[in-house]
Amino acid sequence: MQLVDDGLRLVAEALKVNNTLTSLDLSSNNIENEGSQFISEALKVNSTLESLNLTGNNIRAEGSHFISEALKVNNTLTSISLQTNAIGARGLECIGEALKVNKTLTYLNLRGSDVAVGDAGLRCIGEALKVNNTLSSLNLQWNNIREEGAQILSEALKVNNTLTSLDLRYNKIGSQGSQFISELMKVNNTLTSLDFSSNNIEDEGSQIIFEALKANKTLTSLQLDNNKIGDKGLQCIAEVFKANKTLTSFYFSFNDFGVEGAQCIGEALKVNTTITSLNLWDNEIGKESSQSIAEGLKVNSAITSLDLNGNNIGDEGAQFFREALKVNNTLTLLNLSRNNLGEQGSQFIIEALKVNKSLTDLNIGDNNISKEGLQFVGEMFQVNNTLISLNLSRNEIGTEGSQFICEGLKVNNTLRSLNLKSNLIEDASLRFFGEALKVNETLSSLNMCGNYIRGEDRSLEFIAKALKVNNTLKSLDLSSNLFGDEGSAFLREALMTGPIFTV
Repeated sequence: MQLVDDGLRLVAEALKVNNTLTSLDLSSNNIENEGSQFISEALKVNSTLESLNLTGNNIRAEGSHFISEALKVNNTLTSISLQTNAIGARGLECIGEALKVNKTLTYLNLRGSDVAVGDAGLRCIGEALKVNNTLSSLNLQWNNIREEGAQILSEALKVNNTLTSLDLRYNKIGSQGSQFISELMKVNNTLTSLDFSSNNIEDEGSQIIFEALKANKTLTSLQLDNNKIGDKGLQCIAEVFKANKTLTSFYFSFNDFGVEGAQCIGEALKVNTTITSLNLWDNEIGKESSQSIAEGLKVNSAITSLDLNGNNIGDEGAQFFREALKVNNTLTLLNLSRNNLGEQGSQFIIEALKVNKSLTDLNIGDNNISKEGLQFVGEMFQVNNTLISLNLSRNEIGTEGSQFICEGLKVNNTLRSLNLKSNLIEDASLRFFGEALKVNETLSSLNMCGNYIRGEDRSLEFIAKALKVNNTLKSLDLSSNLFGDEGSAFLREALMTGPIFTV
């Protein structure tokens, strides 16, 4: 339902006298100039609202003027989203003027605001950032910002001392504009999070950013995803990881590096002492590059989260990570989904978990694992005492694979979350799950959605009976299966008589 002008007028009138509401979502309501004026007048007198979402309306320059007038006098609002409203240059000028005097706003979302290249609007935002002393997070995604816009922001953030998070994703800053971003990185002392993804900076731009990172003393999170960065751009990454002492999260997905680039990352991992989260998904690393990264992981003692989703490391690459996991004692989260592991590759990873003592969260979903691979998972469950979450979604577990898993669940005493979404699980498997759930005392979340469970021959009764005695399962997802009223009746009875949980 969309609010039209009369509806917005009523909401605005209520806001003027309400003294409890702190958050209001008016996104996707086709609010135009008149509706913006209603909201503006309410904000001028309201004394409780802290968060306002105006995303995806039809607010343009005149509507932005009304909103900005409210921001000049309102003293409670801390967060406002004007995302995808095409407010344009004139609208940004109004918002910029408001930011110069506003004393409470900490979060501003201007994603997709139809900013023209190097226009007066962005310049006005830059001027506002020089004097505003409350804004801590600014989202400027999808605004066609190029080299000149990067220069405007750089000059502003060299003197700004409150902004801690800047999102510049999906702009067109390029390698030349990277020079301006690097300059602000060298002197700004408050920014902790910078998202510079999808800006086409390529090798030249990445080298400029990495040089600045050596001197930067505040950034803790840097995202450079999807920037066409290849081997050349990664040549100095080891020096950067060694010199920088503050960065803890590094995102480098959807880039173009090959074997040489992976070797550079592997060497960087050997000397890194601060980065705890590394995201390299969808880089098509392959088996040869996997060896370099795995070798770095053997000696790294800082990384706790590694995302290698969608890298086609295959069974040979998995063999290298098996050896790394046997000796690494700090990694707690590993995502190897969509890596074409197959039976052999999954076996290598699971073997390592029999001796690994640190990993708590493993994702090996969508890897063509069938019953043979699941036998090793069941065996691992019986000896591993650290894994808390396992994602096996989108494989081919079937009935036999289910039996292996359930035998392991009967004795495992640490796993809390198991994702078996879309695994060709049929009615015949439910007996095994029912038996396991009767005795397992730790599993709290089980996802079995998107399988082939029909509930025929009273098969769901096995699950229902288990739920009546199980005291730990809190969430069971059986959505997108094929059972009808009879199966639902069994579950309904279990819900009424068993422990409290959600289905």
